[in-house]
Amino acid sequence: MNDGNQRNDTKWPDWLANEIAESKTNLWCYEKTNNPLYLWEKYTECRNVGAPIPEWILEYFDQCAKNLEILWQNAEDNISPKDPAKAIAKAFGMVSHGRGSVFTETSRRRQEIAVHMKLCLGDDPKLKPDQLYDDIAKIYGVHRSTVQRAWAEWGGEWE
Repeated sequence: MNDGNQRNDTKWPDWLANEIAESKTNLWCYEKTNNPLYLWEKYTECRNVGAPIPEWILEYFDQCAKNLEILWQNAEDNISPKDPAKAIAKAFGMVSHGRGSVFTETSRRRQEIAVHMKLCLGDDPKLKPDQLYDDIAKIYGVHRSTVQRAWAEWGGEWE
């Protein structure tokens, strides 16, 4: 599977590299939050194991390139943004859609996803979500209400 793009010396089995490339968890998270850090995370995972980069990440990169080209063309036409850093961040979709930044949003979302996954994949499939709230809150060091909010927001949507 290593086509020269692998970034470390570890030889990953082809089946594992393919599994990583084919997983769409990050795409699902991106579609849910519109936060491109999920795409960058998947890109890094693929590069680290020598897996092919999924088409949906390449499409995001293509859009970023188009957005940067527009900024560049505007600069050549003497139409420069007032705040170039913000314009570049916007070109990459790195704009916050809530409190904090794309980085703090991702951190919060990762916690929610982890909680959600734990709820979905609980040891006993017969358990109901409300029976797991306290245990999961303890594991992640959060309040029960945080787990309940995560379940309310993410529950039932995981594929």
